[in-house]
Amino acid sequence: MQAQHQSSSQSKATTPPTDQAQQARHLMAIRIVGTAIFDYQVRKTPDTRIRLESLATMAQAQGDLTDIEALLVAQVLASSNNRIQLQERNHA
Repeated sequence: MQAQHQSSSQSKATTPPTDQAQQARHLMAIRIVGTAIFDYQVRKTPDTRIRLESLATMAQAQGDLTDIEALLVAQVLASSNNRIQLQERNHA
């Protein structure tokens, strides 16, 4: 039994480059925002907070960050903000 291979000049089904490009952009956004989250959680400076907020907002606006991922960033910022407020109250 021999395998038969059909050849034609018709275009073949492939994944459109836009899907691959969009997936690559999403992964890059996750990497960049994830690094900013890590940096913010380690340093807790106003600059790292602003950087995280800016990167997450920009990535979400461009469609590179899902709503759930943006919600995660918001939760990180909110929980850190609550800890800072509690520390300020305890020192006052």
